[in-house]
Amino acid sequence: TDTDTDTEEEQLRCSSVDTNISVDVSKSRDGLHLSEHRAIKSDRSAQPPENEKTTFIELPLNTNDMHPVTTQNIEHWKTLYPAVDVEQALRSMCGWLESTPDKRKTKRGINRFITAWLAREQDRGGSKKQQTEESVVEEAKRIRQERKTTLTINAIDGECRRVG
Repeated sequence: TDTDTDTEEEQLRCSSVDTNISVDVSKSRDGLHLSEHRAIKSDRSAQPPENEKTTFIELPLNTNDMHPVTTQNIEHWKTLYPAVDVEQALRSMCGWLESTPDKRKTKRGINRFITAWLAREQDRGGSKKQQTEESVVEEAKRIRQERKTTLTINAIDGECRRVG
């Protein structure tokens, strides 16, 4: 016949979805005809491949090598330590490691160092001590109540003077 068909397949990775693309090339009297068929093979998680992870900061090790901390690590730690400003804590760790080279960590021990630092910060109340309007109002009520109690106690003792 006058029609020859060639099929080419290639696999593309487009934003974490595998796609099979088939291209049919047909020759006929009218010229070339192209037809494209796409099929989504599988949906992968939205995590970037290992080589596409973005490094936020590098922490110095005792061997003078650097330990990269990725944004993926940071997002994970933010869920574990919600009260901590993880990025600022990592900057502080970097400063501390740079200023105390004799206490720098090994490649094997750096992750324990990071998580211990973040856990300690979380236990102290975190570094995200932001007062909401509600917490400010509650604190004002508490202070007002303390002052009323102080005035009442002093009135019972026979002294009616303002304390504070």
